[in-house]
Amino acid sequence: MLRGVLNGEEASSLALVREIVKLLAGDQKGPEAVLQRSGAALRPGRRGAPHEAELNTMLNELGYDSRSISEGLAVVYGEMENSNYTGIGISCGGGLCNVCLAYLSVPVFSFSIPKAGDYIDSSVAKLRGEPATPIRTIKRRIVPLQRALREQNPPCPQRCYEDMIQALVAALKDTCASVENMPKLTRPVSKRI
Repeated sequence: MLRGVLNGEEASSLALVREIVKLLAGDQKGPEAVLQRSGAALRPGRRGAPHEAELNTMLNELGYDSRSISEGLAVVYGEMENSNYTGIGISCGGGLCNVCLAYLSVPVFSFSIPKAGDYIDSSVAKLRGEPATPIRTIKRRIVPLQRALREQNPPCPQRCYEDMIQALVAALKDTCASVENMPKLTRPVSKRI
């Protein structure tokens, strides 16, 4: 995976994903073999369409009826029962930040931006002038991130996180402004990240 989708430069990426799915779920046949998976809601022009098509083909070949749900909507379904599944779900992963506004469990909009963990790692690595792998290693230590980074004395990654959050808020603002049939919300919506 790279920036939230299959890495086109990695020849064996789809084969590796296929083996992972087979190990986790096995080969399935028949009408009961539904596989629900989370996916990104990429804006037009992003490189997610080939990723989705490849995954659907691979899962169909394994005998699954593959269905995709946006990660933001999955957060709404998993975390917002008490608000009648109305709110904003945000999933910040390795490659993408996925967002969904749902009203009574129905998605109003979903989108993804490519500024997440990979972006943070590569940005901090550029600031330090080294590969991203050591940054990932530091981030994944058990000790708190800030202390680990202070011990390593790199430039503060706070700027990179702030950039990610600002991009996320700007995209959310732009998307809310562009929705034609926005439901009338009479109270603040819940949010879960």
